[in-house]
Amino acid sequence: MTFAANGQTTTYLAEYSQDIQWGSANLERRYGARYALTGLGGGDGGPQVSVRLDSLGVVVSTPHGRQVLDTRHLVGSEAEMAISGRGGIPLYADSFPVFEMNGVLEGEVPLSRLMNYGFPDLPDRPVQVGDSWTTHSSRPQIEAHLHLTANLTTEYRFEGWETVDGVDCVRIEGRMVGEMTTRGQIRYGVSHDYTGTLQGSLTWFFDPSTGTLVGMTGEESSDGVMTTETAETPIKQYTQIQIGLAEGR
Repeated sequence: MTFAANGQTTTYLAEYSQDIQWGSANLERRYGARYALTGLGGGDGGPQVSVRLDSLGVVVSTPHGRQVLDTRHLVGSEAEMAISGRGGIPLYADSFPVFEMNGVLEGEVPLSRLMNYGFPDLPDRPVQVGDSWTTHSSRPQIEAHLHLTANLTTEYRFEGWETVDGVDCVRIEGRMVGEMTTRGQIRYGVSHDYTGTLQGSLTWFFDPSTGTLVGMTGEESSDGVMTTETAETPIKQYTQIQIGLAEGR
C-alpha cells in the first residue's frame, strides 16, 4: 500500500471530536482540518509523503467558557513523513505542525496525533474477504491534558468491498483494546500519575488501484484515574473521528 502514489496529490477533510468528563467537569475539544498528501516516491523508511496543511480549526469548551484557537500561523505549513507499505504510525519530520492549547486543557498538540488515525496496520501477506489479523502497537494519546502512550491490541478484518464517493473500495475494520499508564508527569507544577484503559472500533476504505485512503470513520472511549499527592480524579473520554476526500480533491 502506498497511501500516496508518487506525484499524486490527494486532499482530505478530517473532523475530530472529544467529549471529556474530568471529575465533575464536562469538557469538549473539536478539531477540523483540511490537508493534502503528495507522494514523493520511495525512501529508506518507506514511501515518502509531503503534507500541506490548508486549514485548521480548534475549539475548546470548558466550564470557564468557549475558546477558539488562533491557528492561522500554521496554515500553509508543509512537512514530510515516511509511511511503511504496511501502514502503522508514520515517521514524522521534526517540522510537523504543532498547535498549542491554553487554559484547562493546555499543552502542545502535534497535528500528527490527529493524522495517525488514517494509517491502519496492514498484514504482510495477501488477504481475502473474511481474513483477519492482529497487531500490537503503541500510539501517542492525549487524555484530558495528559500526554501519554496507549499500548494497543487491534484485531483487523477484511470485511469486503463498498462503493464510497463513486470508488470501489476495500473495507477494513479494526477493533482495539489498550492500556495507558504514566508516572510523574508534571502539569501545573504538580506530579500526576495516570492509569486507564481504552477501546474502540474503526473502519477504513481504500482504493486498491491507487493504494490511497478514500475514507475513514471511528470512535473510541477511555476510562482512567489521574492521581496526585492529594486527590484521585476519574477521567472518561469519548472520541469520534471522520476522514474523507475533499471536494475537487
